[in-house]
Amino acid sequence: MAIYDATKLVFENALRKLLVTTSFDKITIKSIAEYSNSTRPTFYNHFKDKYDLVSWIYQKQASQIIEKFPEISWFEVITNLFKAMEQDYLFFSKVLVDDNQNSLVNYMVDYDVEVYKNMLSNIGGFKQIDEQLEFDIRFHAFACVHMTQLWIQKRQRETPEELAHKLIKAIPKHLYDSLPNRGI
Repeated sequence: MAIYDATKLVFENALRKLLVTTSFDKITIKSIAEYSNSTRPTFYNHFKDKYDLVSWIYQKQASQIIEKFPEISWFEVITNLFKAMEQDYLFFSKVLVDDNQNSLVNYMVDYDVEVYKNMLSNIGGFKQIDEQLEFDIRFHAFACVHMTQLWIQKRQRETPEELAHKLIKAIPKHLYDSLPNRGI
């Protein structure tokens, strides 16, 4: 593992430990740096802000699952994402409450849009994604992320499989039909 990645993991671990006792909005770069026995300038060498750190953590987890597609079905990918979020409930329940400009919620929408576009281009055979298709992808990604946020915040909720099934069924037909290995 590169030193750069090891340093990022130190900041991730510090944030996770701080989240046990502190709400995300109260955590500062200074507290993350101090908890990790580092400095603010070192933190800023790796991340723009605490939201960038949170986005990096999500992207790291999600990409490990998404890269298994199409060997596993899209249903399994989404289910596994929800299972990972459920296993990491403390982290997600604390960071998915924020909807500001740099929040994980907004990052997840953008990330999901890129995943869909890459899937359609690389696997689905779409040479060009027109304006309407881009809108449909963004609309669906926005809805999925916000439903995920609600799912995390609820105490009694669907299983990861049930939520994955509902979200896949809500994919616009022309997007759904273009997905290989849907699994439903």
